[in-house]
Amino acid sequence: MAGERRGHAMPHFALLLTLQYRAKLAFRADLVLQIVAALLRQGIWVAFMLVLLRRVPAIHGWSTWKMMLLYGLATAPLGLNVLLFNGVWKLTELIRKGELDALLLRPVDTVLHLFTRDVSLHGLGDLAIGVFSISLAAGHLPLPFGIWSLPLSIVFILSGSLMYGSVNLASASLAFWFRELHNIPFLVHQFTDLARFPLHLYPRALSALFFFPLPFAFVTFLPATLLTDGGPAWVVPAAPAAALVTHLLARLVFHCGLRRYESAGN
Repeated sequence: MAGERRGHAMPHFALLLTLQYRAKLAFRADLVLQIVAALLRQGIWVAFMLVLLRRVPAIHGWSTWKMMLLYGLATAPLGLNVLLFNGVWKLTELIRKGELDALLLRPVDTVLHLFTRDVSLHGLGDLAIGVFSISLAAGHLPLPFGIWSLPLSIVFILSGSLMYGSVNLASASLAFWFRELHNIPFLVHQFTDLARFPLHLYPRALSALFFFPLPFAFVTFLPATLLTDGGPAWVVPAAPAAALVTHLLARLVFHCGLRRYESAGN
């Protein structure tokens, strides 16, 4: 059964996502409202940063457009994460109510099935604003990699999406041990806002947090430094590697938590 799950994981993942999107697209007005709300929310962030940085043109050597690139690299993966892995937010409720059995008994990889438990199309707005911010910044910055900056940005966005989804999975899995603390995933998620600014603005202990256990630096701060300053080059393989390691660790936390799980029938 485990081998069958692994062998057909990605086709099942794509199919489950497709079914969820078809269901969501049946409510056109709700879809439009979600996207517009996301555009307004992230658009306000962009406007705030532009106004702030116009008055303070550089912060610790980071110019307006370099900050905008960092913002885009942090926001676009969040949007893609919402589009692909939003179902993980259902895990805490499933554990608390003992209703995780429905996922465990199906011949589909449980984590991928959990990821597709729900989708939220407001991620389109977040993704659009993130890509817009990166494009706007790229037009005002002398990018050392030139045209190669585009595929590099795509690698960082994809890596960031998996990174965010994996961190959400790990934090939500803590509900196996702490069922009454429902807000742990939301608390951890708030740190993604801090990843939109240069890490050297924060105390050293807080900066270290973004390398482990919340390694957002590998998909935000370090890629922005690479794309604008031309280095360090090891960031290119480090971003997807860090995302993959984070995902494997998140799966480990999830499966360790399953040993403590008690279904509604127990």
